[in-house]
Amino acid sequence: MKKETYSCVCIDDDRLFIEILTSKINQLDYLELQACYTSPLSALVKVDQLKPEIIFLDIDMPDINGFAFVEALDYDPVVIMITSHWEHLETAQKKGIHGFISKPIKSAEQISDILIKVL
Repeated sequence: MKKETYSCVCIDDDRLFIEILTSKINQLDYLELQACYTSPLSALVKVDQLKPEIIFLDIDMPDINGFAFVEALDYDPVVIMITSHWEHLETAQKKGIHGFISKPIKSAEQISDILIKVL
């Protein structure tokens, strides 16, 4: 990794999953969690203002899916897609998604392993 800390946000419509993901992120000293959102539409405006370096993003959400969310951003963060639906993997790779984490997340090391590869 190139820096000491990286800012990040989490976006997932599942509140329980957000709590689990938050607890794992908080175990990693080099991640600074700025915010978590359960509504992708409300997150879009705030994320464009905050401009976190890393976005942990669910693919399947109501109103706007993860792919449309990334396309709507006005900057290019590192995007880690979170999914239990691996059929999206090929589409995500074509759209330039940086990494993937499968649900359920079992450990902070699972997050760290992905970030080491993409940062």
